[in-house]
Amino acid sequence: MSTLGERLIQARKLRGTSQAELARRSGVSQPTISDLESGAQAGTKKAPELASALKVDLAWLLTGRGEMEPRPARREGEDRPVFVPLVRGAMVSAGAGRIGWEHEELDYTQGFQRSWMRERGLNPERCRTVLVGDDSMSPYLQPGDLALISLAHRELRSGEVYALAVGGELQLRRVNRRPDGGLDLVSDNRAPAEYAGARGTERVNVIGKVMWRGG
Repeated sequence: MSTLGERLIQARKLRGTSQAELARRSGVSQPTISDLESGAQAGTKKAPELASALKVDLAWLLTGRGEMEPRPARREGEDRPVFVPLVRGAMVSAGAGRIGWEHEELDYTQGFQRSWMRERGLNPERCRTVLVGDDSMSPYLQPGDLALISLAHRELRSGEVYALAVGGELQLRRVNRRPDGGLDLVSDNRAPAEYAGARGTERVNVIGKVMWRGG
């Protein structure tokens, strides 16, 4: 097992820091750092200052157990789930991308961790959940599944699944772009794909991208 001195050298070299620079940043004298690294001094009183300056986990520096990199501090309220509104019945308003809903309510059956949403670039206020009502996207989406839709992710990428308002009707479909500018709206259950030609895309209003699904 490595010694405190060996771990101190390892962390200092990883950070590209000299003994003199570490002394300046930690407030621990350079001779003390040298003695700790060589094993001439075995004290641990200065370990907190050294760990802080090197941005390593204090327990790792002292004992060698655990991870060297400290865990990021959790933000206040990080563990509290955020609940996304459940919507039904898309209604296309005037202008592309403007969607209203026949019904909207908070769904307290499925919460999402704020950190999980942040890591995926999701803004809870720009997300909605929908209840899958048929097997058109089976096996990817099953009847009764809940799908999380990001209203901020509306740029179409072939092969991805989107919530679409097609003639005012809410549909979940896998979208494939065609060279002519048209779209194939694909049902995963192998039903014939619906083709929206370049002109027909005007009636396809992209609501958002499916970012998560769960039963």
